[in-house]
Amino acid sequence: MSDFSQAGSQTLILRKQLEQMRAGGVSPRDASKSFRRDEARYAVGWYNSITADIWS
Repeated sequence: MSDFSQAGSQTLILRKQLEQMRAGGVSPRDASKSFRRDEARYAVGWYNSITADIWS
């Protein structure tokens, strides 16, 4: 039973990692203004984080 539970938890971790890898992409065509605003804020935060990591 222990082997099964460990394999099951590892499968769950892999599934969550795959879901995260699929995140992003093209915005919905019919997205609301608030959705677009939130995306723009996210983009600025992402850019600031990635450039800080690169040049720190």
